Amino acid sequence: MSCCLSLSCLQSFLILVSISLLIFYKWATSTFDFFAKRNIAFDKPIPLFGNLGEVVFQKGTLFHVVRRLYSKYKKRKYFGRFNLRMPFLTITDLELIKQIGVKDFLHFSNHTPFIDADDEPLFGRSLLMLKDQEWKDMRATLSPAFTGNKLRQMLPLISKCCQNGCDYLKEQSAREGHVEMDIHQLFIKFIIDMIATTAFGVEINSLKEEDNKFYKTAERVIHPSLWTTIRMFLYVICRKLMKLLGLSLIDENLKTYLRSLVIDTIKHRAENGIIRPDMIHLLMQAQQGKISPQEPQDESDHGFAAVEESPFGLRSVNCKWSDEDIAAQCFLFFTAGFATTSLTLGFCAYEIMANPDVQKKLITEIDETRKMLNGRPIAYEDLQKMKYLDMVISEVLRKWPPQPFNDLAGLHYDPEYWPDPDKFDPERFNDENRQKIKPFSYLPFGIGPRNCIGSRFALMVMKLMVYSLLSEFTLEKSSKTQVPLVLVAIGFQHSAKGGFWMKIKPRNI
Repeated sequence: MSCCLSLSCLQSFLILVSISLLIFYKWATSTFDFFAKRNIAFDKPIPLFGNLGEVVFQKGTLFHVVRRLYSKYKKRKYFGRFNLRMPFLTITDLELIKQIGVKDFLHFSNHTPFIDADDEPLFGRSLLMLKDQEWKDMRATLSPAFTGNKLRQMLPLISKCCQNGCDYLKEQSAREGHVEMDIHQLFIKFIIDMIATTAFGVEINSLKEEDNKFYKTAERVIHPSLWTTIRMFLYVICRKLMKLLGLSLIDENLKTYLRSLVIDTIKHRAENGIIRPDMIHLLMQAQQGKISPQEPQDESDHGFAAVEESPFGLRSVNCKWSDEDIAAQCFLFFTAGFATTSLTLGFCAYEIMANPDVQKKLITEIDETRKMLNGRPIAYEDLQKMKYLDMVISEVLRKWPPQPFNDLAGLHYDPEYWPDPDKFDPERFNDENRQKIKPFSYLPFGIGPRNCIGSRFALMVMKLMVYSLLSEFTLEKSSKTQVPLVLVAIGFQHSAKGGFWMKIKPRNI
């Protein structure tokens, strides 16, 4: 009798498991007929993970996935792919990119929603996630903070962080005459210090004091725990369930620290009349409507890769943004700017090291600029006049686009637009060749009114770091250098497998 009951229980259990698996499978594949119904070409997805299986299981990078799919379907002008369960239409035709991203922008003005502002205001209230009129108003509020005139004011703060990095390298190289290191680790700490001083009003030196609270907090973003990674994955695929369970996307301690840092700083400065040329001050001015969108015309050449502000960012607004809204923009500046800028600098250093002719020409331009400066600190205008430096940075952004998930890897490696695309060649962006570049084939900072608002800032940071580094050091291969470079997935970013190892030697100047 008991044997029969046990068998019956086992059968019931197996039936329940089978039904549960069937329901899960149906849910995990419920969106996979989206493109078939519309007669749009697409690669067959796998349950739950869509076309990102090799990325999720670290068998490949999104960089390679995008390139492969782009090459396969380029002649169709557009194709479908699935980022997990979510269908994405990928455009390969330049005219269609222009039509959707610029001409018909008002019909495609919002980003794909995956963060609820009510659940995660620190991220959901950021410019990246805002929609419709709120986005337009916030864009217009923030745009004046990223003009050339405002960047000039912040350049000394960034220069100090660059100098801290160079001083550290000089100290480390004193014994053996060089430093052998993964230079990405240097750039990580440089970017953390730079964001701390420009976005949060905190001066730190993470190269000397790794135990400072800001760096410790940033490390939790740089190296998320397994649970944090799982939580982010679950939030993307089943947001409603996460909301029902009361699970937050962002760690509560991280949110509390960064929010308090911004709000306390705003309060302290307002009460004491403190003015500092950083992002918080500019955001406070913007919050109070004290920055005009119609500033005097700036004639500086901000760089080939820089994007122009659209009319949405060049209009007057009368909005009262809360301190929480300002904190959200600082948080976005931290999360969005950190990984992309530090990794791009890593790829930049690698290409300079791997191409001695490029390094030699770049150092020549840097030395000529330093001679012209005659001992005074470099200014924003001086940096923008360095044509070859801009060519190098532009080519780095082509070959190693900071946001591969935006399909840039496909466009930027299309041999129709970029002959021998795997070759690092800054001459693609010289005065003559840049005139031949097809519009919308080069989009490192996005397209249309929702392009990257911080493109000029990012370019200034990268140029200043390269200028400072090569003013005092040369980059050479070390025993741990990988040539050619092998990519490894870091979430949805890509980096160098084993790191960006090289030998950094002080110059005899």
